Amino acid sequence: MQERSVGAVDPAAWDRFVFESRGSFLGSWKVIRVESLLRTVRIFEFFLTNPSGRLKIGQCAVAVANRRVRFLDRLHLLPDHAETWADGLRQVFARCGAATYAYGSPWNHERRCLAAVAADLPAGKLVDGAIGVDCIDFAAWPDFAAYRRAVSENIRRDYKKAAAAAPMVVTRRGAAAYRDVPGLVALRRQVMARNGEPFSSVLDTPKHALKLLCLRDDAFIATVEAEGIRQSAFFGVRFGNGIYYLSGGTRDKSEGFGSFLFLTLIENWFAQHPDGKLYLGTTEPGLTPETYSHGNLLYRRKLRAVSIPGTAFTLDLR
Repeated sequence: MQERSVGAVDPAAWDRFVFESRGSFLGSWKVIRVESLLRTVRIFEFFLTNPSGRLKIGQCAVAVANRRVRFLDRLHLLPDHAETWADGLRQVFARCGAATYAYGSPWNHERRCLAAVAADLPAGKLVDGAIGVDCIDFAAWPDFAAYRRAVSENIRRDYKKAAAAAPMVVTRRGAAAYRDVPGLVALRRQVMARNGEPFSSVLDTPKHALKLLCLRDDAFIATVEAEGIRQSAFFGVRFGNGIYYLSGGTRDKSEGFGSFLFLTLIENWFAQHPDGKLYLGTTEPGLTPETYSHGNLLYRRKLRAVSIPGTAFTLDLR
């Protein structure tokens, strides 16, 4: 393992490695750079030495504050070297010292059986977060037409109803999407009111603006309008062949425009990344998408989301 300074990292090379190791957008250099402006961030790279030279097999960034060390997304390893995961963690723990370590994130779609490697980690209080991530795996269908036939009849019916109004879908990325933040927040307010959940536009507006500022062109807002009225919005992040749904909203009595927007976007992404995934959020504890029965969770089921195991834990080595 080698430690590097934040200023010595090539952002494009860092992100390429995250792609190759199948990490989430929270491991991207844009996120790490912002974190480094707010707190101490340490950068580690991992190498395998063999007769033909030295091969980089892993990297990670950790935020350090008050004897707490938080992995920014996770330890990214090339798939062929996944078995070195526990060894890499031990080296980070040894370098950073006695602290409480937090690993993983709500978007960490990394398959690890923590029980299988717990004995290989240093002795300490280990708490398994045991998360799952709901997603639509495009590779599960031969093409978009097959996927569209598989979604619920309600979504197909809503799509046809909305399509009859000749709606227009517009997607803006990064700074260009700032103009869409007020409309997104207004639609989210309507959704939260329908669900009887608390909501503050004063807090929600800067939250989305800051995400656009941090993620820049990786973040986008897609909207659908009909008859001069904004009907639905989707706020997401594109990273590698993955798309992450962070938030969205639909107008009251929108006549199926939410389904129209989702299916239109998914059709475009299917064409660009037939092996990609649309990540919809953390799996509801104790449930699977096949059993969701209300609200946004029910909508995930109608879109035929499945849950993939993620990894998150804390380890107290103080």
